[in-house]
Amino acid sequence: MVDLAYLYESEIGLVASVLGIVGTIVAFFYWLITRNKPVKIVVANPEALLPPLRANLIEMTRSEFIALTNEWRDRAYSERDKLYGHERAVLEDKIAELNRRLANPDEALAQQHAKIVALEETLDRLGNTVSSDRITAAKAALIKGDFSLADSLFAEVEAAEELAVHNTARAAFGRGEVAEAEIRWHDAARHYARAAALDPTFESVRKASEFAERSGDYGVALRFSDQLVDFARAEADPRQISAALNAHANIQVAQGKYCEAEAEYRQCLEIDRATIGEAHPGYAMLLSNLGNVVRDQGRAAEAEALLRHALKIGREVIGDDHSDYAGYLNNLAGAVCDQGRAAEAEAMLRQALKIDLATIGEDHPIYASHLGNLAATVYDQGRASEAEALFRKSLEIGSITIGTAHPAYAFRLNNLAGTVWDQGRAAEAGELYAQCLFILRSVFGDLHPDIQSVARNYLLVLKSYNPTSPEIASIESLVTPSASTLVSP
Repeated sequence: MVDLAYLYESEIGLVASVLGIVGTIVAFFYWLITRNKPVKIVVANPEALLPPLRANLIEMTRSEFIALTNEWRDRAYSERDKLYGHERAVLEDKIAELNRRLANPDEALAQQHAKIVALEETLDRLGNTVSSDRITAAKAALIKGDFSLADSLFAEVEAAEELAVHNTARAAFGRGEVAEAEIRWHDAARHYARAAALDPTFESVRKASEFAERSGDYGVALRFSDQLVDFARAEADPRQISAALNAHANIQVAQGKYCEAEAEYRQCLEIDRATIGEAHPGYAMLLSNLGNVVRDQGRAAEAEALLRHALKIGREVIGDDHSDYAGYLNNLAGAVCDQGRAAEAEAMLRQALKIDLATIGEDHPIYASHLGNLAATVYDQGRASEAEALFRKSLEIGSITIGTAHPAYAFRLNNLAGTVWDQGRAAEAGELYAQCLFILRSVFGDLHPDIQSVARNYLLVLKSYNPTSPEIASIESLVTPSASTLVSP
């Protein structure tokens, strides 16, 4: 049997006094006629920090505008000395703006004219949601220096739109839940992403990250998981922080960033140990995730101890007939197989598949993953023909559930290729490796650790039946990349 590198699929689990700004900027609204002729200007009341000046609708000349601005600035200076901290800083900003307008009153007037025109245009665009007579009344009030009607209309429309957006987000999230239940992970990812974009909540962003990762779109998944971590830290909820870091670590694993993922999983475990304790399904799942990433770094014995601990907790808290327990068995089997105990790993995987059949059924991506791992252990024991049949069944399920562009599908192609090659069909194996490599490079670029493993397999097979192939040089560049392109383990 040729010693080819096999890619084992681990099952990753998913756990799920700010001061307000005081007031708004002092605004002047007007109609600019000429530099030297009277100018009609709308004057707003000063903010809550300043005693209001009762100067409703004044048709001002340029000199009157300057005089009123000076009066407001003097009042601001007077009030500033009574304030401290944030409120004083806000008032300082107002004074700076008034000084800017006094430095060039004509430009200030021109800017205010543009603002009132823009407000009128914005009111006109409300025609589909607000009656025309109310818009006309609000526009007339603007010219008279009364902005309350316009503000009231804007607030009303804003509230209605917020409700509509919220309802749309809830509907999108519901569609995501339906797609998840029907095992349409790509559709679920799309719906959850829309829900998270419209109304970002912790749960919608978590789901968007999870299903982008399940669909193999790791760039999108990472953006959502970054957002999730920021969300959780802003809330300062330890359980949310743990769930967010776990989701982020899952993406790190998928991208081959094992050291970073291990550190995050360990941080999650510290949080969970202090909050929910070790006798909890969430803690067991995190422990299993940590065991997987330790195994990914070649520490199989250490991984086995962690995965056995996770399995023990799982048996005690969820039972040995639960679908998650099957996941723990699958992960432990990988560490056991890595240490040369393929028969023991095979027994664990057959038990996991039996649980899968009773819980999630065989038309499920997780069943396909466990089946592919069983095929690898069967192959390791010299039963290549039996392994090939299992690999092909796993690929068939995967093509329907996760699609043929998913990294997990590519990993199974790699494993099937090894089995085919071992049975003497080199050209067929080469085609499978080429397809696998194309998918992985499309998803990861050239910097993922597994790409080198696949490239080594492909290179070995290609040289055996087509030693003059022009592809050999490009594949060799993947096997021995420059130091600057290597991914840290």
